[in-house]
Amino acid sequence: MARINLDQLAKRVLHDRKAALKSQAWFAQQVKYLGDAVSPNSVMQNANRKRTFLVPGFMHMFFYQAKGAAELPYFDTFPIIFPFSKDAETFTGINFHYLPVKMRVVLLRNLLDFASDRKLKEDTKMKMQWHYVSNLARFNGVKAAVKKYRFDHVQSHFLFVPADQWFNAVMLPFERFKSDSKSYVSKESVWQDSLQKR
Repeated sequence: MARINLDQLAKRVLHDRKAALKSQAWFAQQVKYLGDAVSPNSVMQNANRKRTFLVPGFMHMFFYQAKGAAELPYFDTFPIIFPFSKDAETFTGINFHYLPVKMRVVLLRNLLDFASDRKLKEDTKMKMQWHYVSNLARFNGVKAAVKKYRFDHVQSHFLFVPADQWFNAVMLPFERFKSDSKSYVSKESVWQDSLQKR
């Protein structure tokens, strides 16, 4: 399967007004299809998907309060990530919320090269390590989506997202960016920052 060039897509979203409007229309259509009655709080009520632990390679959602928030311009209070490493205190993964929605889908398509199988069954996982991810991190935006989190700052259980729901999950408008002043930061400004980072 041919892969879409992430750099080309990033430049179009960043500089091409028509492409940006097309992306917004596409996003609105997909969200309408998925249903606008869902929210982070509602999806976190799925008891069958709740986990007290996190396993690298599987997609998870959770509520989060960043450590050292005063030193950060913003952080995502409801990450959706593929963790690829962890230790006793922290875990690191790709948080899709730092990318525009269409780029999330493109990135996920590229990441399927590391999936344990192509059928996207419930137990499908990403076999990712940093030396794999670093190859993708050279593209605009992707590096900004790689984040480290502390277990003791997670504000909820982890919600396991099965592989057959990965694409739906990354398209949901659940990004919640916040500054230390507790004011919310627009997703558009975050995405702009991400696309400009190398």
